Amino acid sequence: MKKSFLLFAILVLLSSSFAALGSESAPKIVRAVAQNWASIYYQGVIDQGTPYYAPDQTISAWVFTVYRKLGLFPSAEEIKALVAKYRGYRLQAEAYLSQCIADNDREGIVEASRLIQEYWAAMRNAETFATIFVTEKPRPHVAMAYPGLPPHYVSIRDAIQKAKETLSTTSVDLVDYYFLGPINIYAKFEGGNECTYVNIVLPGKETLPALESSTGYNNNENETAFSPDQKIAKSMSTVEVIIEGVPDYNSWPTPPGVAPRSCVEVSAAMVLGYWNDQGYVDLVDGPNTPEFPPDGDSGYAG
Repeated sequence: MKKSFLLFAILVLLSSSFAALGSESAPKIVRAVAQNWASIYYQGVIDQGTPYYAPDQTISAWVFTVYRKLGLFPSAEEIKALVAKYRGYRLQAEAYLSQCIADNDREGIVEASRLIQEYWAAMRNAETFATIFVTEKPRPHVAMAYPGLPPHYVSIRDAIQKAKETLSTTSVDLVDYYFLGPINIYAKFEGGNECTYVNIVLPGKETLPALESSTGYNNNENETAFSPDQKIAKSMSTVEVIIEGVPDYNSWPTPPGVAPRSCVEVSAAMVLGYWNDQGYVDLVDGPNTPEFPPDGDSGYAG
């Protein structure tokens, strides 16, 4: 009888521990939005979701991994092991590239660069997985989606190494993930009574000492999703540089909750506007000055 009671108590404690570990799960409506997107665009199923926060510690986005194959959804450990395998190959290729550069081996440089890209692609594994970011305000909607694994799988080992270097320590603790925008995604690490935020998307793994409370994915119903003048940290701000003589066009304003679009097209129009004034006429309608952009009278292009 005592043994039975002891076994029951152990099972209850284990159940409580598992519940605590998985207590923060995505709301049903958020999961429904993600699963609908996954079914339509990736013909796959989603995991439970991982919360990415804003600097004020509210949830900025739920990030779902989509499994695009038949069969059981791989465990997190299985996915991490697969990524780690190709990361090891990538690091070898990067070491090979460094040696080729030192030896001025042009063919080796080309081959090493190709291998690095190949292993990065294998780490992302776009044929098997996809990623969906869902935000809840003003209503649950997909903020970003793409083929391949999310950054907390693909880049986290590199981010850990960067955090150790930044904090000058041999051990760090991963605290949370932060979603501030498509290329401003950070992991917070603590070590040696200090903390740092490592960008887990940008090459080079940019780090910040702190995140401002005003920074983050903008879910305000009355504003656009990403404000171009937002400051990421007190020590950093976005800077726009336009080469002299190139016209200054802008993308059309977007509805509330929608990220600015047509950036590539507008940048191309600016280049065409420049050459239009250098004698290659009819590349755009009218002169290339900001007062007379391609649409004729507004100051916006695209």
